[in-house]
Amino acid sequence: MKFPSGHSIPIRIKIEKERFQTVYLTNFRYINLKKTLKLDSLGTLPDNMVRIPTAVSGLPILFIENYAGKLVGEFLADRFEVTNKEYKRFVDSGGYSNKNYWKYPVYEEGKEIPLDKALELFTDRTGRPGPARWEAGTYLNGKDNHPVAGVSWYEAAAYTAFAGKRLPTVYHWNVMAQTHLSMYTVPLSNFNGNGTVPVGTMDGLSSYGIYDLAGNVREWCYNGDGINGEAYIMGGGWNDPEQSFIQARTQPSIDRSLSNGFRCIMELPGDPTISSLTGPLEKAFRDYRIEKPVDDQTYNIFLRQYDYDKTPLNARITATADTGLWKVEKIVMDAGYSDEKLIVYLFIPRKAQSPYQPVILFPGANAIIMDMISSNFIQRIDFIVKSGRLLVYPVLKGTYERKDELKSGRPDETVFYRDHVIMWRKDIGRAIDYLETRSDILSDRIGYFGWSWGGRLGGLIPAVEKRIKAIVIHVGGLDENKSLPEVDALNFVSRIKQPVLMLNGKYDAVFPVESSQIPMFNLFGTPPEDKNIKIYDTGHLVPKTEMIKETLAWYDKYLGPVKQ
Repeated sequence: MKFPSGHSIPIRIKIEKERFQTVYLTNFRYINLKKTLKLDSLGTLPDNMVRIPTAVSGLPILFIENYAGKLVGEFLADRFEVTNKEYKRFVDSGGYSNKNYWKYPVYEEGKEIPLDKALELFTDRTGRPGPARWEAGTYLNGKDNHPVAGVSWYEAAAYTAFAGKRLPTVYHWNVMAQTHLSMYTVPLSNFNGNGTVPVGTMDGLSSYGIYDLAGNVREWCYNGDGINGEAYIMGGGWNDPEQSFIQARTQPSIDRSLSNGFRCIMELPGDPTISSLTGPLEKAFRDYRIEKPVDDQTYNIFLRQYDYDKTPLNARITATADTGLWKVEKIVMDAGYSDEKLIVYLFIPRKAQSPYQPVILFPGANAIIMDMISSNFIQRIDFIVKSGRLLVYPVLKGTYERKDELKSGRPDETVFYRDHVIMWRKDIGRAIDYLETRSDILSDRIGYFGWSWGGRLGGLIPAVEKRIKAIVIHVGGLDENKSLPEVDALNFVSRIKQPVLMLNGKYDAVFPVESSQIPMFNLFGTPPEDKNIKIYDTGHLVPKTEMIKETLAWYDKYLGPVKQ
């Protein structure tokens, strides 16, 4: 049967039958049930587990999206992440001392260590066996139904042995998570930056009635990445950016970060697919110590592809708003390619004198999966407007209201990706063309702020767009996936001469320090005295106060102070 829906409205179906377990389905535009859907009698499945039908799972997840789809047999899945209350039963039963549950060798910094030594590390804040967040062998009062957090992969695996279950493979996790529908799951999930919430209390529901696959806690998966002692941990946690939901992340399996959690699955008897799903999944890798950019002659040929005709903008202000702290203008203009319209939002400070210094924002990959600009994200970067600068937010091709078939901002060797990079450059170029028409804007003092995805493109866009005068890259770096050479940042980053500041996390799994951040910093053609990198003891975010302080100081230095 088919269930029609609106163009951009997800549809949720609840199937009920007396004395049978309710089934929930979630999909976009339509749901086509071509196979018989099995309903289970009440009481026949383990508590809070649901049946997931057989499916072919591709991996539309950043860093592993090139893996071909595999058949995933029918399985049972936890409706909720494992809670503190559930994990407490494992602890109280002597789970940390019963070696029958600890079936895997433990690695620390790539070297196997004895189990007894490992168990000395797996303690709570008071030195008793248990998760890193606990005290005196138990969790904090009132946290019964919060997901257990601060556990290593080894602890999660031991719990599954105790419970008669197993950790999901990345393929199982993706069947549950439906990352291609992330634009509907993520906004309803816990990425609050404050802490966990009780399981099942957010509306970010995936098909078959599974909660919290996005946010709340990261979820350990069975697969490694081919490196001893590393495993995938998916979905992002409460303290991660929203785009973590669609990014494949690995961590040392011994890691006990405060947002590390898990859920379980159960394979069904006779499942022939499980053995093909448990192997390592290597993430894309490039060695930028060896690779070299193209010569100047070849580069100049590439550069011509970014040219565009300076045709009339035909720009008009189509909407305005005033928050009291800033004014917002929505500008619509000709995009400079095809017959498309470019949308640009201007966030204009109220408490500063014009003309304003503009800062162009190139956002994170959440812009690809969201239907509209996130108010949470605006709150993260509103310091630019509060400082007295004008924030320029172009709606790039394939993002927000200008969605197309683009599913990821990750580089690949396709003409589709190449064409989008060139259109992104043109979008930013046309936005600057518009800034030059405004007497209230200092179009000769343009800053660039690239966040994650925009940080990656910060190694290309300023090479082509020399009107950018100062660059700040927040959690960016060179990518480990290759693209066609005419849009490969390797061939552009050394041609960037503008002042550049990089703000990064030491434990960033998206842009690792040694293979991504440092190569980008070293390759920038900026004079040494005009480039800087700061690496914090964080992941794919840096402390907000540090981001604000360093960013504004950089713009003050290279764009000049703001007139208040």
